[in-house]
Amino acid sequence: MKAILLAVAITVFGKIAFTQTFSTYADTANYLMHEIEAKRTQYVGNAFSILFDSLKIKPVRIINAATSKADFGSRLLFEFNNQKSFSKAHFISITFENVSPYEVLYPILYPGVNVDRNNDTIINTYKPFIIKSFVIKDYSKDEDPDPGILFMKAPKKVK
Repeated sequence: MKAILLAVAITVFGKIAFTQTFSTYADTANYLMHEIEAKRTQYVGNAFSILFDSLKIKPVRIINAATSKADFGSRLLFEFNNQKSFSKAHFISITFENVSPYEVLYPILYPGVNVDRNNDTIINTYKPFIIKSFVIKDYSKDEDPDPGILFMKAPKKVK
C-alpha cells in the first residue's frame, strides 16, 4: 500500500514539476528568452514545423510583417499574448525563405471582412517553409521579468 501511495505521489509531483504554466509575464518572457532563443541553431535553416512543434505555448495572433507585395508573407509576427502595449507584448518575428506567392498567401492571412483569421490554417501553411532568421522581442528594455535570471545582453565595451 505504501508503495502505491509513493508511486502516485511521485507521479503527481513529477507532473506538477514538469508542467510549465505561463500564467505571468515573467514566465512567458523567460521561456522565450531562455528556451527558444537558446535553441536558435536548431530552428534556423529548418522547417517552421520544428520550431512550432517544440513550443510549449501557442501564438494567439499572427501578423504579416512584410512591407511590400514582393516580400508578402515572408515575415510573420507571432504574438503570445493580446497586449497592445509593446512593453507587455510577447512575440517572435520570423523571416522565411521561399514562401508561397502573394496570390496564395493573401487569402490565408487576410480572409475577408468580418472573417476571423484562422491561426491553424496559417500555421499549417507555413510549417514546411524554411526559417531564414528569427528575433525574439528584446526584453532588456522592459522591466526585468525575473531578477533571478539574467537577460541575454551583449557585454559592454570597456574603454
